[in-house]
Amino acid sequence: MYKILVLFFILLQVASVKGSDFPSTLYGFFQSDSIKTTAEIDTNKIKIIVDTLKPLSVSSFNKSSEFSSTKNRKEIELLDYRYSGDVVNSLPFGFLQDLGSLGKPNEATLYGYGFNNVSYLINGNLINNRTQNSFNLYNLQLESIDSVEVYPLPRGFLGGSFLNPVTVNFITKNNYPAKPYTKIRFSQASNEEGIIDFLFHTYINKKTDVKINISNYSISDGFYNTEYGNWQAFVSAKYSMSNIFNFMFDYNYSRAQTRLNGGVDLESLESTYYSEFVKTNMFDQLAAIVNYEDRYQKEIGHRFNFKVLATVLKSLPTTLDFYYQNNTQSFHDLVNDYNNYQKIDTTIQKNKYNLVGININQKFNFPYFESDFGFNMERLSFNSDMLSNSRKINSISFLGINRLIIIPNIVPSVYYKISNYDNNTYNGFGGDVNINFAGLNLYGGASTFQKPLNPIESDNYVQLPDIQTINNIEVGIKYKSEVFNGSLGYFLSNNNKTPYYVVDKTIDSIKTENFISYFTKETKTQGINLNFSLKYWKLLITNNSSLFYTKTNIKTKFMPEYTAYSGIYYIDTLFNRNLKLKAGVNFRIVGKQDGRIYNYNNNMTSFYYQLSTGEVETYKSVYAKSSFQMDIFVAARIQDAAILYFVFENLLNEENYYITYYPKQSRGIRFGFNWELFN
Repeated sequence: MYKILVLFFILLQVASVKGSDFPSTLYGFFQSDSIKTTAEIDTNKIKIIVDTLKPLSVSSFNKSSEFSSTKNRKEIELLDYRYSGDVVNSLPFGFLQDLGSLGKPNEATLYGYGFNNVSYLINGNLINNRTQNSFNLYNLQLESIDSVEVYPLPRGFLGGSFLNPVTVNFITKNNYPAKPYTKIRFSQASNEEGIIDFLFHTYINKKTDVKINISNYSISDGFYNTEYGNWQAFVSAKYSMSNIFNFMFDYNYSRAQTRLNGGVDLESLESTYYSEFVKTNMFDQLAAIVNYEDRYQKEIGHRFNFKVLATVLKSLPTTLDFYYQNNTQSFHDLVNDYNNYQKIDTTIQKNKYNLVGININQKFNFPYFESDFGFNMERLSFNSDMLSNSRKINSISFLGINRLIIIPNIVPSVYYKISNYDNNTYNGFGGDVNINFAGLNLYGGASTFQKPLNPIESDNYVQLPDIQTINNIEVGIKYKSEVFNGSLGYFLSNNNKTPYYVVDKTIDSIKTENFISYFTKETKTQGINLNFSLKYWKLLITNNSSLFYTKTNIKTKFMPEYTAYSGIYYIDTLFNRNLKLKAGVNFRIVGKQDGRIYNYNNNMTSFYYQLSTGEVETYKSVYAKSSFQMDIFVAARIQDAAILYFVFENLLNEENYYITYYPKQSRGIRFGFNWELFN
């Protein structure tokens, strides 16, 4: 990894030196040739040619809702992030259940929902693992993404084929300058953590452009059995045949190997060390004992997409997608072979699926009425050790959003979705209203829908209810000005039959991850969020804080009582407006939440376990206590071409965890750059 990083760094230095030969009018960061003067330019020979070709852009199916939570490219680049999942912390009602080490399959939660409840889309197409109904955000190359949006909770069920309550849509950047474009992102931290991301775009001819994005993430042992490596590649080609028809082809490849140590084994520590040394050794990377020394996961994924953008009439834009996905996950353990005195790599489970699908989006834009209609059809084929036999599933769904724009500042909408998944029909419908006045946006919406079981649930837990009915409500207010940009929101989500899985704990050990039973409870989750950025003089204050409350018959804190991700920064433009500085302190405050067990074979979470007596208990005895973390953060943007950043993480070296028992990262330094080059 170091050799690769050093090589890229050398190339970067060479590129920056070569860049001094280019005109500054085209390449903002590079210096112009001072020998040439304006007298050499014959202004009488300058001709202005207007290009009538205007490539069509990928847009959001949900763009009509101004209350969607969004982050654009410039906002993302000034955040403190390692990978796509870190962006969730800055989104309203967002919280990343961080397992404390690069590459761990963290659960990203929005509106209190996590695994098996969030639909992740790229340009409107679902990219969830179809077996688990979840997605590992480490498998998304964030540098290719132009913006991130979260649908308002009442509209969440509209995304994908599972009718999940939450939808996150990543929109890729598809408009680039005429000159070739190169971007390099590099990051280095402790435990030999390294990230390199290379993006290149160029035009083959006037109508055809190509984009290539290659990235690598890696980390060596911190705590035992925490190594991680991930290679990803993204190739995209776009042909702008005319202002009426555009064609796009995308291919994504990802290959990862993740060590799964299961966190620190507290019971083994307690039996090995005196009580006064247990806590100290829990956070000591050398002394800590982990649950699994030889367990790991491999994953290989391919995604192909062919997209047609058509605007025969300006009021009737059409998007047509043909796509194919292939994914293989395998879970391994190194088992001791005492006869040969070596360890044998044993595959615990291998899970594979293939799918082909078609996605159609048709928009109707009329003076007082707008409609978006979507049609999706998929054919899935499973070959999975988690399922009792090979399965094939067909799914078809139809959805629509209709808006009245009689009064421009008051836009009511109604929406609905009908889905047939695995020969069962599910329905959902809802409505909301957006009111805009003088920079103020008011929103209110409600929906009700039915959620199907994913293949694992329907195969292994056939007694589960076929239909969960979920009712969602969200209200909020947004205000935007040059000084203040913020929102205040409230949501309420009610699931009449939430399934809760029970771990087999016949032996008093936290190591067990096998689910042996389930029960259902009506669950009500509600939350309040305050998200804002305030500019005063040369100070910038940002805040994303939430309060969560979940009610069931058994009191369990499925989410932290409160979360806050905030910062206070000094911002200024220096050196003749060539350097934009953002320097200050990040704060992260997380309230208490009860313990849980993650089963990464199926990406399910359990808060309950069963004793040998048959009694069902909760993991309350291993709760994660409230925590506070402070980081020093410095980011400098040089002539809008390069961002250099430095982070002193966990300045106070707080020893804690968000999930028991996965110690979060200790005090350390992380630095890197995000550099845009015009070749």
